[in-house]
Amino acid sequence: GSNISDVTLTAGKPIGSVRLFLTRPSTITGTVVDKDTGKPIPNLNVYAGSILRINGRLFDMGPSVPTDAAGEFEFANLTPGEYVAKILPEFTGHQRVVSRFSAAYMKVVDEDYKVSYWPGGQDLATASPLSLEPGMRLNFGTLTAEKVPYYRVDVHIPAGTCQSGDTV
Repeated sequence: GSNISDVTLTAGKPIGSVRLFLTRPSTITGTVVDKDTGKPIPNLNVYAGSILRINGRLFDMGPSVPTDAAGEFEFANLTPGEYVAKILPEFTGHQRVVSRFSAAYMKVVDEDYKVSYWPGGQDLATASPLSLEPGMRLNFGTLTAEKVPYYRVDVHIPAGTCQSGDTV
């Protein structure tokens, strides 16, 4: 285990010596292409997820970067550890909520990229994280992003059934 603590130096509390352990940062690179066309996907956010295990559950946390015009991405200055790349839909959360729409609007079937993990999975449990060592430059290779249908749903909440602050 690690023994990490904060050190505060003051005139009244001097410390004779401090040991610092520095790790060289690492880099992950790769390219994202569309599964159907094989063409690079520009400006798609890719996430570098460092795998965390907390109380038996898996989490991935890390930065995101957009792909460039050639569909390439680079994560620099990463801490060594286990990583997966994650692709999310282009539009998420509040970007998908529309408060006024027509009957024609409801007939449209949108397409967006499905959530996927690289290497090897459709979710975090089936992904196979790659180990990133200090100072390493790791190429994840070519990630394939697949567009899938996203259907629009009309939800009506009758007036007076919700109180301020209720979650629907």
